[in-house]
Amino acid sequence: MALLMDGRIEPFRTEIVPAAREFKNKMQTIQESLFGNLAKGALAALGSGSVGSVGLTLFGALSWPHLLALAVPGAVYAGKAAIDSLTAERAAKRECAISYVLSLDS
Repeated sequence: MALLMDGRIEPFRTEIVPAAREFKNKMQTIQESLFGNLAKGALAALGSGSVGSVGLTLFGALSWPHLLALAVPGAVYAGKAAIDSLTAERAAKRECAISYVLSLDS
């Protein structure tokens, strides 16, 4: 408790701990936004006329090469969402100096 009495530990509690909490919350938000964007894209594709209930019935009659050709736009959308998430994560790490300290823990 000697550290607490002379005030050296107080900046850790009042500045570093809240900054670490804010950084972890920002990382969680980035991950949630990635999965949210992927879910929105999947719902939009399922809701479109070409992939609705008629489209799902049609998929059974398509060959694998045709199915793969239809999957490419989905892969592109998922790739874009992943890249957006990665750039947001890197920006947050640059913005928050505490991220270096937190990376030592893992």
